[in-house]
Amino acid sequence: MEWRREHTTLLAAGYASATLIFHADCITYKITLNYLSTPGDFMPSALLRIYLRQNATFHDESIYEKVIEFLLDSGINGATLLRGIEGYGADKKIHTIKVLQLSHDIPVVMEVIDDEEKLRSLIPQLREIVGNELMTIQKVEIV
Repeated sequence: MEWRREHTTLLAAGYASATLIFHADCITYKITLNYLSTPGDFMPSALLRIYLRQNATFHDESIYEKVIEFLLDSGINGATLLRGIEGYGADKKIHTIKVLQLSHDIPVVMEVIDDEEKLRSLIPQLREIVGNELMTIQKVEIV
């Protein structure tokens, strides 16, 4: 397999971006990686958590899928959706994955880490998508 680095650019908040080109078996792969520009440095950032229900919708689309698309289009470095086993929220209704209860409306949490200002600037648009669902933000360090 042959590969080459096409370009590297510096991004905001200490990130660098590299586009790598891989050639293997007559197929070309182009991958863009975002990483800390100085490995080993601690970088202050923020963690945004959005607490949802798996079956929640926005304009007949899954809320969590809509949020992931929005974050990707907004240039956020990454987001992870975690599926809960059991939980409840403001509605005081227990949501669970227990087989006997056959609930498909289980809790999910989206975790998003990026620059705090960048995340805070997206909260009004996220609020339009998720409605009154709980969102929290806290300072974190990327190590």
